[in-house]
Amino acid sequence: MPVVPALDYVVSVLGIIALKASCRRVILTQRPKVLLTVQSKTFSNPERNNMKLHKIILPIFFILITQSSFAQNAFEEIMGGKKQDKNIKVIRVIAPDHIQLETGEKVKLIGLRSPYIPPNRKEVKRDENGFVIEEDPTPETTIDQVAISFVKDLLLNKLVRLEFDAQKKDDDFNTLAYVFLSDGIFANAEILRNGYAHLQIQLPNIKYQDQFKGAYLEAKREKRGLQGE
Repeated sequence: MPVVPALDYVVSVLGIIALKASCRRVILTQRPKVLLTVQSKTFSNPERNNMKLHKIILPIFFILITQSSFAQNAFEEIMGGKKQDKNIKVIRVIAPDHIQLETGEKVKLIGLRSPYIPPNRKEVKRDENGFVIEEDPTPETTIDQVAISFVKDLLLNKLVRLEFDAQKKDDDFNTLAYVFLSDGIFANAEILRNGYAHLQIQLPNIKYQDQFKGAYLEAKREKRGLQGE
């Protein structure tokens, strides 16, 4: 539904409410002449009244959009929001189920729940250019460290395509998305298939739930990653 008709509808409803409130006040004070005055002012110039209400409603409308994920999703739906984003570079892997894009946007991978990753107090080794040296897993390496290492190898500095579902933002304003690599690999399912995240299916984003369940059951059957503990 276009935004202008939606706002006109809201304005009309608020106008009716305001009129009822004014009439009620006048009736209670038993001043019929004032009632006629209120009614004539309300209906004499509806365009001017609508303009005034628009000035009040528009700021409130956009404040609400920025204050809740529900309103933000509704606004994007009204505006005909994009169904996917293409060729965006991943610059950081926060957790097996969280990444950050070159735009600064943080993305939560739908269908996954990351294992708890304790703070890394181990000394970080860097090369002569200042880049972190990734060490190969050892018998002492914990499963959560292996998980995040796997996702870094899979997604870090890669171009990805994001596909969205019914709900695009969570309560922390992370973007909820299905992540695909340029070669077609479905990152969400691949992480589950290798056992590096727990399965988490939440309404209304259930587009690929069957594929996720299959990947999770395969990891359990083969005792991979977290499912092998």
